[in-house]
Amino acid sequence: MSAPLVNTPGPITALAAARWAVVIGTKSGQVVYARSIFIRPKVIVVNGRHTFERPQESPLPISPPVCQLDGPVLMVALDSKITRLVAATFSSIVTFNPADFPSRAKTIHSTVPILATELAQDGQFIVAIHKDDRVRLWNLQTGAVSGPPLAQGAPIAGMSLSADGRFLLTFSRIGPIRLWDLTTHREIKTGWAPSPAARPIIDARISPDGRCFFVLTAVRVDVYPLKDSTPPAPR
Repeated sequence: MSAPLVNTPGPITALAAARWAVVIGTKSGQVVYARSIFIRPKVIVVNGRHTFERPQESPLPISPPVCQLDGPVLMVALDSKITRLVAATFSSIVTFNPADFPSRAKTIHSTVPILATELAQDGQFIVAIHKDDRVRLWNLQTGAVSGPPLAQGAPIAGMSLSADGRFLLTFSRIGPIRLWDLTTHREIKTGWAPSPAARPIIDARISPDGRCFFVLTAVRVDVYPLKDSTPPAPR
């Protein structure tokens, strides 16, 4: 049996990784942040040929720093530049500067229970599904909700945020599926649902290039254009 990469203080409920960093959330409310530092290989020229010394690695620490939150950790995330670490529980969103972890944490409290979250790639805001079947955009700089809540009209089963942070897709198991423009906080495709024979909706995702979105149902996968304002029709 191999040795553990990182020891955790409880059952793991959330995990995120980016380049040389890993963040772990646990059922007992701990956030663990560990990083491994890679040293660039040194280039040596011998008789006109380039050779490389073997790169050295600083392995992940077995006992990295830990921060205790107010409840089970629902989500942990890192932005694309690893300048912001975010963790969420049912009642709060906590942000850190990874370089200062676990000190200097900023906590945002929510009066409506949080069920799921997703961090924008630039680390500026987080979208959160709440227990009242609404999605709220939390500005991580101000700690306030940006714009009005986005109402699904049914229990929200999942969401997908576009890579540029402009579009958000939300869906319920039997519909509707809604597509939102987060710059205006308005729905840009009328809520719709698959035929009863195709239900339930298992998942829906915006493509990485932002050109379309995919809907996985019990019987098929459909692809729809993202930025076309007309009612969706499978391609």
